[in-house]
Amino acid sequence: MHSPPHAPARRWAVRAAAVLTAAVAFLATWAVAADAHGTVVDPASRNYGCWLRWGSDFQAGIPDGRLCSGGHAESGRYDSLDTPGAWKTTDVRTSFTLKLLYQARHGADYLLVYVSRPGFDPTRQAPAWSDMQLLTRTAKFSPGESYTVGLSVPGRTGRALVYTIWQASHLDQAFLLCSDVNFVS
Repeated sequence: MHSPPHAPARRWAVRAAAVLTAAVAFLATWAVAADAHGTVVDPASRNYGCWLRWGSDFQAGIPDGRLCSGGHAESGRYDSLDTPGAWKTTDVRTSFTLKLLYQARHGADYLLVYVSRPGFDPTRQAPAWSDMQLLTRTAKFSPGESYTVGLSVPGRTGRALVYTIWQASHLDQAFLLCSDVNFVS
C-alpha cells in the first residue's frame, strides 16, 4: 500500500506541531509574572521599585531635594525622580484613599504619609523636608497584597506631592514613593 505523496510531509508537520505545543506548554508552567515588592498605585507614584535601606531617621538620612530618589540611592540610579516638572498627576479629592499594592507580602511596620504644604510647586522645585506635612503614621500591617490608608487634606486645591515612606517588616528596608496629585473638588 502506498502513501499519498504528501503524507510524509504531513506527518512531519503534525509531529513538529505536537512537539512545539508540548514545549510551549512545558515552558508556560515555568513562566511567572514579573513582580516587584510593590508600590503606591493610587495615587500613582513616580517610581515602581525599591531603592534604599534606611533606619527610621529618614530626615537625617535623606537630604532636601532628594526625597523621591531616596537621597542619591543606588549611586544615582533614581536621581531623575527628584526632577521637578510636569509629572503625570492623579486627580484626588481632599479626602482620598492611598492604596499601596504589595506583591511581596512581607508586612509593614508602618507607613508615613506626607503631603506637600500649600505653596509648594512640584513642577518647579524638588521637595525638601520643610515642604512636607505629615498626614499620618499608620499602625503595623500584616502580610497582605495591598494596604489602604484614608487621608484627609481639607481645603486643598491644585497640584501637590504625596510622599509615602513604607517601612517593610522584613529586614530594615524602607521604600520611598512620590505621588503627584491634583486636588479637585
